Amino acid sequence: MDKTRTLELVEKAQAGDRDSYGQLVDRYGAVVLAIAYGRTGNGAIAQDIAQDAFLIGFENISSLRQPGRFGAWLRGITTNLCKKWYQSQTYRRRLEEDSDALRERLGMSSPPEPTRNWSG
Repeated sequence: MDKTRTLELVEKAQAGDRDSYGQLVDRYGAVVLAIAYGRTGNGAIAQDIAQDAFLIGFENISSLRQPGRFGAWLRGITTNLCKKWYQSQTYRRRLEEDSDALRERLGMSSPPEPTRNWSG
C-alpha cells in the first residue's frame, strides 16, 4: 500500500471526509477480515467483527494521534474485538457446562420447558 496516499486518506477522514474513510475500508478490508477469520475460524462472525472494527475506527478516527499508524491501530481494534468475542464464547460455554451439571444433579435430562402464563 502506498503509505503517502494512506496518510492523506486518514487525514482527510479525520477531517470528516467519509469517502476517504471508505477508501481506507477498501484498502484494509482484506487484512481486517483475515485477522478476524484467523481468530474465529468462522466467516460470518469474521465479517461481523470486521464491520464492527471499521465502525469503531470511523467513530474514533479523530482521536488517532499518529495518522501514519492507521493500519496498526485498525489491526489492534480488530484483535481486541476478536478477544472479546472469544471471551464471550468461553463464558457461554461455561454457563452451558454449569447448567448441564446442575440439571444432572437435579436429575433433569433436559432444560425445563418455559411455562406460559397468558392472561386474557
